[in-house]
Amino acid sequence: MNAEAGKIVLFTMQIAALSTVLILPLGIATAWLLTRPGWRGKALVETCAMLPLFLPPVATGLILLALFGRRGPLGAWLERAFGIEFVFTWRAVVLACAVMSFPLLVRAAQSAFQEVNPRLEHIARTLGASDPERVLPGCGCETGGPSTTTEHQATHPAAAPR
Repeated sequence: MNAEAGKIVLFTMQIAALSTVLILPLGIATAWLLTRPGWRGKALVETCAMLPLFLPPVATGLILLALFGRRGPLGAWLERAFGIEFVFTWRAVVLACAVMSFPLLVRAAQSAFQEVNPRLEHIARTLGASDPERVLPGCGCETGGPSTTTEHQATHPAAAPR
């Protein structure tokens, strides 16, 4: 592989990593929300999250260009407020990758959340775990109680495995 091809591969890996990091929190939260039983607006949220999978890529690109171009509502605001330009930059590539991969992340995480035994969630709730703690144990979002199994076992010796 020559130096030019190496630069292209490195650029692609950096873009993929950055776009993944950017969509991870919202994608996981969206997937978790979509696995909760019926709530008002669920179909709309799911439709919006999955839309990039069903729209032709050209249409998705044109929508992003209309929104983030210099004359678009978000592009004009970002340029005016922060001096950030999107069109034909690496930022546009990250945004396009993030938009196109978001539904894939949501679907994968949604499948994982659906496999969690509801009984385990109920047990965690009765032990005082908040919603974020039940999804991501040890995330540092504790409600005053222990946030990890080890801490719980340390403060409640009877809970330690025998």
